Order: sequence, then C-alpha cells, then structure tokens
Amino acid sequence: MRSKFFSKIILAVMMTAAVVMTAHPSDDDLAPAGIIVSPSVLELHVGDKQTLTAEVTPADAPNKNVTWGSINNYVATVNPLTGEVRAVAIGKTIITARANGEIGFCVITVSPHVYVAGYYANDSNVQVATLWKNGVPQDLTDGKGHARAESVFVYGNDVYVAGNAGGAVLWKNGVKQTLSGSSASFVFVSDGGDVYVAGQDVDNKPVLWKNGVKQTFPPTGTDEAFANSVFVYGNDVYVAGYGHDKRTRAIPLLWKNGELQTLDYNKDSVFAHTVFVSNNDVYVAGYDGDNAVLWKNGVQQIQHKGSALGYSVFVSGGDVYVTGIIANDAVLWKNGVKQILPSDGGEAFAVFVSGSDVYVTGYDDSKPVLWKNGVKQTLSTNRGIALSVFVE
Repeated sequence: MRSKFFSKIILAVMMTAAVVMTAHPSDDDLAPAGIIVSPSVLELHVGDKQTLTAEVTPADAPNKNVTWGSINNYVATVNPLTGEVRAVAIGKTIITARANGEIGFCVITVSPHVYVAGYYANDSNVQVATLWKNGVPQDLTDGKGHARAESVFVYGNDVYVAGNAGGAVLWKNGVKQTLSGSSASFVFVSDGGDVYVAGQDVDNKPVLWKNGVKQTFPPTGTDEAFANSVFVYGNDVYVAGYGHDKRTRAIPLLWKNGELQTLDYNKDSVFAHTVFVSNNDVYVAGYDGDNAVLWKNGVQQIQHKGSALGYSVFVSGGDVYVTGIIANDAVLWKNGVKQILPSDGGEAFAVFVSGSDVYVTGYDDSKPVLWKNGVKQTLSTNRGIALSVFVE
C-alpha cells in the first residue's frame, strides 16, 4: 500500500515538473526556463552522502538561486542550500530543486548494505577469507594460508565474521580474535549484544563460544560432533549440528540451552545445518540421505526427494525460505515450492530476506555469487564460494 501511494506521489511530482519545465515564459520574466539536476537518478546505501548539482537554464538567466528539498525526509534528507543528500532509510524519494517557479528533480533509491562472507582462491591457489560489502571485497587474511569466512552478522555499527584461519577465529570490524577451537561455523548476536559463535573444538566435540568464552555440550552419544549454526530467541539458545556414531553414520543434532532435542530422520547420513526460530516455531534445514529436508518443531518435511541437499532456512512474514541444491542446480524453496536459480552448475548456501527482497549466496561455475530476487551477481572472477549473507 505504501509503495503504491509513493508511486502516485512520484508520478504527481514528475507531471508537475513536466508542466512547469515545458512552460515558455515571456521575455519579461526573470525566471529561468528550466532546472536540470545531475544525476537525475541515484542509488545510495543507508548512511551514504552525495551532493547533487543543478543547472539553471538558459545560461544567462538572471536568477540562479536554487532551493533543495526532499518529499520524504524519512528516506533521504537534503541540505536546502548545498544539495548534499544523506540516505537515511531504505525506500525511495524525490529530491527537488526549485527556483522562481521552476523545478528539477532526482529520483533517489536507498538500498540496504549487503554483507557476504566467503572466500576466493588467489593466484597461488590459496583460499583467502573475504567479506564483500555491497559487492566490494575486503580480504580478512593475507593469502599465505588457507582461510574461510563462514558466517557474517551485523549488530549496530559492528560487523562480525566467523571462520577458520589456522583454527577457529572471529573477526570484528576486520580485527581477528582467535578462539580456542578447530573451526568456527556461525556467528549470531543477540538483542542484548552477546556474541555467540558455533563450531567444533580441537577434540572433535561441538562447542559454543559466548563473548569468547567456550561452552561445551553434554555427551551426544557420538564419536564426534559439529555445531553448525546458532540462533538466540528470547532467553533460549538453539544450536543445530550433526554427529557421527561408531558406524560413521551422520545423525542430526539440535540443542536448546544445551539440551538435546528430537529431530525425526530415516536414513544413515542425516545432517542438520541451520536453525531459525520464528513465533516460537523452530525450523532446521538439512538433508536426510539424498533428500533436502526441513524440520519444523522436530517434524521432518521433505523439500525434494533424490539428489538434493538443504542448507539454510530463513523465515519472514510467515514465509519459509530454504536453500540448497538439486543435482547440479542451485535452488531456493519458498514454502516448499522450488525456484531454480540461474547458474551453470552451482549450489545455494545461505538466504536472507529484507522486506520484499530475497538474497541468496553460493557459487556458480566455481565462482562466488549473490542472487538478489533471482538475479545473479558474480562477486569474484576467481574460484570461490559465498557462504553467508546479512542485509542491514
């Protein structure tokens, strides 16, 4: 409803501008014949600033004083004298330039910041842990030893990345903190600002770090186990993972506040990858043998039978999104309905929903990619994988 209303406002402003700018003042008028704003269309990210310029025509117009304004200051503001625009919130607005009854305008789209964690292989074929912000890469490691950025979470002005660089690590705003474990798979920051990292300890046991302090789990009945994902909902901490028993079977694991929960499964190789909680419902994405599955409150729902894997789950507005692969195709399921993402052989690993936009990360043709609403953006020409996405 708001978007339709805003579209009508834009149309009205543009029609007004068209009428004013096509008017032909007499030679006695001192007003300029028109105002041209540059650029006329601009995309910014939240917090960005950019100064617009206005050309008053004709060149010999006697009055060239321009006053700037925004029709929606909640989205973007503008300095009335200088034309400097500041992006405030996600949405669209029009910046106007007025002088003596004339008007020019610039259509502004404010987009969120998109953070992607993953890695690429450098010229020496060494994996470099990388964070992409709005498509621009930031190397987290020096490329001398293999490293991976597995997960990203943004809280306030801080960007947290969990990964592996000779062991479990957590980067905060690019600064590395070494964790006492072998690998870090996922990072989550609670509403209170506590930082949780899920991973594996050096003794092949699952581990959860809270603000850098290691928390271990009770015995799982498996020889080794992994904590793949963590989600905090109110006062409850959920961790999803899997373990291997003495027969080397993989079994799915879900902990709530350190206590094992029940997940239905049927086959010998069953993996729980990601947990998400919404409206007290607990969702876990993974795979049971060669079937992509989603557990809701412990009950398994098959997304696709045969040659399929499920990786990540995100719930927004009552809709449930799951990423994965079918055969050689990267896939996104929405409420169980599959969408094949454009690729030449790839996988979809993570999903994040912001408003009406759906962001998915993975790889295509061995290169790290981001799909936004099904449209692919290649993040590097080098081989690599985009493993996590966060939109703020």
